[in-house]
Formats: sequence, C-alpha cells, structure tokens
Amino acid sequence: MKLRYLLLCLTSLTLILAAAGIKTATQVLTDLGIQKQAPASNSQTFQAGNRQPVPAKSEQQIANEVFQAVNPAVVTIYCGTEIGSGSIISPEGWVITNKHVVWSSPMITARTAEGKTYKGWVISVDMQYDLALVQLETKDRLPTVRMASKMNLKPGQRVYAIGSPGGQAGTFTKGTFTRITKHGSLQTSTGLLQPGNSGGPLLNSQGEMIGVNKGLLKDGSGLATSMVPVRMFIERTRRAAKSS
Repeated sequence: MKLRYLLLCLTSLTLILAAAGIKTATQVLTDLGIQKQAPASNSQTFQAGNRQPVPAKSEQQIANEVFQAVNPAVVTIYCGTEIGSGSIISPEGWVITNKHVVWSSPMITARTAEGKTYKGWVISVDMQYDLALVQLETKDRLPTVRMASKMNLKPGQRVYAIGSPGGQAGTFTKGTFTRITKHGSLQTSTGLLQPGNSGGPLLNSQGEMIGVNKGLLKDGSGLATSMVPVRMFIERTRRAAKSS
C-alpha cells in the first residue's frame, strides 16, 4: 500500500514537473516571441528604406544658397573712372576680372561684400578673352569662388550672376544659359547682366563659376568668357610667376 502510494506520489510529481517544464518552455518561447515581435531594427530599416524622398529644393532656396556661398568672394573693382566686379580665386588674393575693367591703370582698389578695402595691381592680362588677373595687397586668407571643373551646359539651364552694376555691390540676378557663340563665349538671357557686372562670376546652381561676365549684346543678352580659356589663362600666369 505504501509502495503504491509512493508510486502515485512520484507519478504526480513527474506530472507536476512536466507541467512546470512545459510552462517554463512556453514562457521562454513567449519571451523570445516578444523579442522577435515586429523586430524594431528590421521594421525601421524597412521603413527607412521606403521613406518618401526628401523634397527637392525650391528655386529660391537654391538661389539663396548660391548667393550666400559666393558673395563673400566677389569684389567691386575701382580703376580710374571704371567700376566693375571680380572674383577672388585664391586665398592669397588673386582676383579674376575683365581686361577692360582695369585698362586705365595697373593699380586698382577692391572692396569686399563686407566692406573691406584692399589695394591691388594687375599681374597679367589676356587681350583675346578680355581677362585680367589682379593681386590684392593682403595678409588675410580670403574666401574664394569655386571654379567649375566641368561645364555640361544645356540651353535653358539656370545661371546666376553677382556683381556691382551701378556700383551696387552684391547685386544678385538670375537668368538662363542660351548658347555658346561661334567665338566660344557663353550667351545668357536678357536682364541677367548690367554695366558693372563686367568681371564678375557667372555661376551654376552648385555655386561654381562657369564663366567671367564681360558684356552685353544689342538685345540685352549677356556674354561671358567660359572657364576653359579662364583656366588656361590662370595656369599660364602661375607658371610665369614660378619661373620669374
């Protein structure tokens, strides 16, 4: 009788332990299920991969960014009675402008957008492309305009100009590129350039200089010297400066 009672107790204990084991396993699985439930990392990654694309910048946002990036490196140039514009292209104070802006004297005065004034002198000219390089007298490290390494221009592409028409420094205008003339100049839409823009930068939507503005046609459209001859002129001047 005692033996039977003991066996019954052992059987009951086994069943209890088994039940306890099943419960424990179920709890473990439940816990694991919680950990795996809608896995946060996978779900978030999936969602992140399917986020709506960032809205494209508006035309006004792009224009503002171009102006803010480039304007500090654009100067107003005073040479005799001439008033023109120029772009600082080296931290040491090299400025690219037009030959016709500095034709009357080898000495010039340049004023930055912040109102700082520097004396300078002409170090090189290119008569064919109406270009001039000026060295500013400065110990400051100056902001510079980035020069485009590739042109890739298409008719209708948005372009910008910064200059000093009427002596108004930091005048910012928007227009479009229309074509490359038979002489290799960049032609722009009417209204982009005015007298005083001469020597200033023609810019793309990345804020890179794609040309040096130089004049107007009878219909009011603008002309700029493209960066191909501009870069060649700068490089020639650098080589000459090193060899002298």
